[in-house]
Amino acid sequence: MRTFKNKFHTWEFQTLYVTDRAEAMQIVSSLDRSILYGLDIETAKHPDFKEHKQAGLCPRLSTIRLLQIFDGVGRSYVFDVWSIGFDVFIHFLKAGRFVAHNAVFEAQHIRYNGVPDINIGCSMLMSQLVHGAEFSPFEEDPEEEAEPDGLSRYTRTGHSLDAVTQRLFKVVVNKQNQLSDWSVEELSTAQITYAGLDAVLTYRCAKELLPKIKEYKLERHYKLLKDSQHVVAEMQLQGLPVDWKYHAELLKGWVAVKEKAATECKVFFGDTNLNSSKQMNEWLRTYFKDRPEVLQNWPRTTREQSITDFRKNGPKERAFTFVRTELGKYLQLPEIVALLNYKKFSKLVDTYGESLTKKRHPTTGNLHPGYTLGMTTTGRLSSRNPNAQNFPSDQEFRNMFKAPEGYELVVSDLAQIELRLQAEFSKDPVMCAVFKNGEDIYKQMASSLFKVPVEQVTKPQRKVGKVVMLALGFGMRSKKLGQYALNSGIHESAAFWEKAYKTYHSTFKVYSTWCDRMRDRATKLGYIETLLGKRRKLTKEQIYTAAPNTVIQGTAAELLLLAMLKCKQTCSDFATIVASVHDEVLLLVKKEDAPQAIECLSAAMCAAMVDLFPKAVSHKVADASAAVAWGDAKEEL
Repeated sequence: MRTFKNKFHTWEFQTLYVTDRAEAMQIVSSLDRSILYGLDIETAKHPDFKEHKQAGLCPRLSTIRLLQIFDGVGRSYVFDVWSIGFDVFIHFLKAGRFVAHNAVFEAQHIRYNGVPDINIGCSMLMSQLVHGAEFSPFEEDPEEEAEPDGLSRYTRTGHSLDAVTQRLFKVVVNKQNQLSDWSVEELSTAQITYAGLDAVLTYRCAKELLPKIKEYKLERHYKLLKDSQHVVAEMQLQGLPVDWKYHAELLKGWVAVKEKAATECKVFFGDTNLNSSKQMNEWLRTYFKDRPEVLQNWPRTTREQSITDFRKNGPKERAFTFVRTELGKYLQLPEIVALLNYKKFSKLVDTYGESLTKKRHPTTGNLHPGYTLGMTTTGRLSSRNPNAQNFPSDQEFRNMFKAPEGYELVVSDLAQIELRLQAEFSKDPVMCAVFKNGEDIYKQMASSLFKVPVEQVTKPQRKVGKVVMLALGFGMRSKKLGQYALNSGIHESAAFWEKAYKTYHSTFKVYSTWCDRMRDRATKLGYIETLLGKRRKLTKEQIYTAAPNTVIQGTAAELLLLAMLKCKQTCSDFATIVASVHDEVLLLVKKEDAPQAIECLSAAMCAAMVDLFPKAVSHKVADASAAVAWGDAKEEL
């Protein structure tokens, strides 16, 4: 064992580099299982996948080289797992209490090596929650231009370990060894001391942040995120099964439609590059030069000028935008219909074509989206590489995701959950009655708008009712309602939407009043919180929509995480959670276990609702279904 004396900031500690198996066993057996330890790992690229982008990150393409444990007093143990063997640490990891930074990473690698669901907290999640409670990006920094030690007051943003350390302790961490080669036979002293320091920093950050978690009453939300790390680790490890032959056929069809759409666009746009904002702006000014009213009303970009650009060039007119969601009111123009069709299939080809194929995992053949807890303002799971939250919702696309032979996907979502939460929070009698009676709230709204009995409401009328409920329930003003509806392919007069606005607010008076109470609360406190206490600071400009929406959407996010935890606890022996998309959960099960998994997932979602709202109506909160393909299972719901 090699020992190094280290000092960082005001902390003096020893780094003990352990390579001997017997010595490691003796040290681990002597560690107190009841105290909190700082934990970190360093991973090396698997020799068979050294060139893969995820090598060293994905557990299937990596090996654990170092395991670092800081005892909170003065010893940071750096265990060389390659020399010692991972089995030495299994019992300790199962029994101990730990904190890591971005702990999903550690949890995922440790799970893959045979130790699932260890008791591990996360200093990154703590930082995100505390930062959300304390700071707003719109507040001015009252500090002097520089700290006494010369550090700029503009400390690193984000929640990486070095950024959090700098914010909390005003010291800069040297991270140059982070990307060093951890597969070398003999590690350098710099690598060893860097690894030992990470465990120390994680522990120190956690000890600084935990009292603030309690101060801001974030304990319940933090515990939910902490427990949910293992759901995320499981989803990332399992991945989504894909029928790649089906995907290839889809791509072939998308390319054909895109090329046809490009030919149709050429009639209107000539040689204009449809993907160039500059050229499209020039086309628009020329094409509609004799129709100034079109140019005057055309939507523009919302991107603000930088202060430097403003000072240098003065005020600048914002450019016209051709974002698909902003072009709904121009569907009467054939050139815009052609452009939208091109954009739709261009995005499918660019986002879900060859770029998706490149994300096919080399060992599982699946897609393995990365999920992130705690990063969004409302608390919803975010996703990347690829972003599963952005997957198209149509059945044809989702049927690309197919269970392997002998298996099925069990799918369920939290039905109309945000509307249910509007009813639960506000106790609006009309909303509550609809859910209590098991009725369709969209049909009820359509019935009021079109003055027809509920049983006679048509599908197009129900779609209008849905648009009104979703738009106005989240604070949309009457003037924007018509535009929002156009984007959904609904054409009605301005007078109709004005009437719809008045009908909605007169029907759900109690809910509208509750929204105002949330706005008043946010105005008074400067923040709003979810049911389990996640805080979000708001500016005055955000309050009207964000105050009630954060409560509803943030609590819906908490409910979904709780439902997945309950599902994992009750059916992990025969089902694996493979994805979470918005309010939807997907399980992979053997075909014979599908009926049991359907019951389990539905029960978990209903139980989560009742846990958060003991008097809530849980009827029809979830209705799971199973099929080989995701789209087919969803269609059954």
